[in-house]
Amino acid sequence: MVGRWCNGEQSNTGTEITVAASDSPSAARQSADYVCDGVDDDVQINAAIQSIPKDSGGNYAGTVHLTAGHFVIGDTISLFRENAGGYCKYGIHGAGMNCTEIKLDDNVNRNIIEAVTPVGSNTNLGFIDIRDMVLEGNYNNQNGSSSSIKIRANTIAFNDASPATITDSASGFTFTAGDRIIVTDSTSNDGVYTIATATAGTLTLAAGESLTAEAAGSYRKIETHNGHGIYTKLNGAGSFYDGNIDHVMAFHNCDDGFHLEDTWGFKITDCITEYCNGTGLYMIGSQNYVDNLFCAYNTLGGAYLEVSDSHYSNIH
Repeated sequence: MVGRWCNGEQSNTGTEITVAASDSPSAARQSADYVCDGVDDDVQINAAIQSIPKDSGGNYAGTVHLTAGHFVIGDTISLFRENAGGYCKYGIHGAGMNCTEIKLDDNVNRNIIEAVTPVGSNTNLGFIDIRDMVLEGNYNNQNGSSSSIKIRANTIAFNDASPATITDSASGFTFTAGDRIIVTDSTSNDGVYTIATATAGTLTLAAGESLTAEAAGSYRKIETHNGHGIYTKLNGAGSFYDGNIDHVMAFHNCDDGFHLEDTWGFKITDCITEYCNGTGLYMIGSQNYVDNLFCAYNTLGGAYLEVSDSHYSNIH
């Protein structure tokens, strides 16, 4: 592997797989396990992640190394694989903050990297490790809202018509067509959806998306989900602990640079979030550690921390 990396670290434990960018040096491309072509590079990266086998303990454990170069993705890079009762222990390492860039393609409206468990899953996420890269959200060329939107109200209802709609009797919606939204605190409709058309009182969802009827009355939360740099969320019964983000820069994201929920023992060191339309760092959890995080020019502020028993210092 010598000569393939600008700086960056080698992996911790488990299987190691290399993915080369289309503009990586010839030697790197020839020796890589997967080679990208600069279009929908998420296909090769996700295939590399999904190819990581189980270790002797029955856990998916390994690291995908991205060579120096530029990766362009048309969908999210997912650090998850169903492993009932077991763990996903995935790492994705670049070659350095000045060497490896992952850029969201135009009109995609997606998170760049996410570690998310679906509803009903009892898979655990442990030791997720993201380091040594730049995450370019390309917000000027996405087709949703130009800034992060969060709404919580008891006037929101879900309708199981065809097409499915979400209505607000208070006409408080400011979303636009093309937005991806995430619904939480509902009875049966928590999840991610795409808006086909939008008015102040009605959001019509994209063809093929469905809802379960729920009348207004309880408080529900809807927010844009057009593109975080890194997004974590437990929707199932598993746990998420001891993750790490190190030497990562997230910028030009439609939403937050780092949006991290349900974290325990998570560590963020020597990172940068700039020019994101949401918050630089949005973090909910406990016993987390943040040190030397530079946040600048993010629309909704540098950091939102809803954490307990945690350490955070040098957030600029």
